[in-house]
Amino acid sequence: MIAKTEKDFAVDTARVYLTGFSQGAQTVQSLAWRMADVFTAVSPHHGFSANGYARAPKTPMDFFQVWSTEDQVVPGNGRPTPVDGMIYDSVAETMKAWAEAQGCSRKPIPFPTSYDGRRGWAAVQYPNCATGATVVSASWDGPHFWGAVATKSETATMLDFFENATP
Repeated sequence: MIAKTEKDFAVDTARVYLTGFSQGAQTVQSLAWRMADVFTAVSPHHGFSANGYARAPKTPMDFFQVWSTEDQVVPGNGRPTPVDGMIYDSVAETMKAWAEAQGCSRKPIPFPTSYDGRRGWAAVQYPNCATGATVVSASWDGPHFWGAVATKSETATMLDFFENATP
């Protein structure tokens, strides 16, 4: 699909981004390290890799993870979901994989956005990445849902993040 799009349209190949929700987010994380030569930045929403499979590329790639503190479908704590019993990597495991691969500080600092505080929206950045990448984890207080308040916060902040991504 990327090759066809590049063939048929004017595409800045230094600015190719990928996002997905739930299992789409799981796919985003899987493709990110496998296709590090293609994507500039990725933003998985409300989804993590299956337990034990958190990976990140060692080449520069910006990462903007969005998750919810009240998600019962894909919880951020790495415990089995009450919905189907699946176990996903936790926020901590995912961010550790990305911070290590990108050579970032393991201690996060605030990543201010224009939505801070709305429904618990808050973001942190793992700074000083050796690759020059930006690695961010953003959360809000809500269910496994991409809509209403979450849509505006998630989408607007993600688009700002992509616009500022380092090609």
